[in-house]
Formats: sequence, structure tokens, C-alpha cells
Amino acid sequence: MSISLKFKLIRLGVLVAGCSLLAKLMEAQSVAVNAPTNSRVLFGSGDYGNAEALLFADNVSPLNTGAWYLESGTKLMYLATSFSNRHDPVSARAAAKEAIAKLQTAETRLVTEQKLITAARANELVGTLCEFVLHDPVAAAAAYHQALLHDPNATGAKNATARLAGLPKG
Repeated sequence: MSISLKFKLIRLGVLVAGCSLLAKLMEAQSVAVNAPTNSRVLFGSGDYGNAEALLFADNVSPLNTGAWYLESGTKLMYLATSFSNRHDPVSARAAAKEAIAKLQTAETRLVTEQKLITAARANELVGTLCEFVLHDPVAAAAAYHQALLHDPNATGAKNATARLAGLPKG
């Protein structure tokens, strides 16, 4: 066999091996792209438990404290607004309801822990979700009112209450 023919066969073998490797890499990339690797994808597919586990894995607040529930509820609130901004109302509503449940638990625990200003903040977040994601001004007004009961100086709740009532801010 001539050297030229051997060289061509070797090049063909390398080319075939390269194509095989490329096909395997493309398959692995396809699996990675389609795998639910973040909480938004998991939540959007209805896998709420794993989505929340992934979302709350790096919480810095001690588990089962008012601060932990506030942190968790805030993360779910951002997830809900992300779905809302992506025009996915079903996932936005589901994430908002989960966030509200966490934030209401946060409020209860924070009141028990005598952290009323932080409890007011939890209620402001509930009001924000009700107003802008769930489009429920009555529930939003109730949440803002509850925030003002905990902290009469809560600026966000004051402004939101005025906005909902059609009054100027102040």
C-alpha cells in the first residue's frame, strides 16, 4: 500500500472518529439543554418540591425562623415576577401563591419574634404580589393595611394604599 493511500485512510479514520465524538458531544449538549437544571424550569414544569429545594438550598437565614420564611418567600416572589414578565400567567400565579404562603408564615413568626417592622415588610411583599402578579387589589389593600398595623411608618404600604385608593403619594 502506498504512503499516500495509508495517509488517506488514516485521515478518513480520524474524520470518522471525530464525527462520532462530535455526535456524542452534541447529544450530551442536547440532554444538558433540555434537563431541568434551575428552579424556574422545575417550577414551570410543575415540579414545585424540587424547585423549592433548589431555590432554598442557599438560604442564609436559620431554618424555620421568620427570616428564613421571609427569604424563601422573597425568592418565590422573584420567581413569580419572572414568570409574569415572561407572560406565563399559570406559573406566575402558582409561584405567587407559594410565595404568599411563605410570606404569611414569615409574618406570623416575625410577630412572635417581636420583629414588627420586618413583619410589615413581609406584608408589603404579599401586597405587591397580590397587586401586580395576581391582579387582586382587594387582597393587596388588605396586605398593605396589615403591614401598616405592624409598622405605621411603612412607606411602601402607605404609598401602595394611597395608589390603590387613587390618592397622591405622601
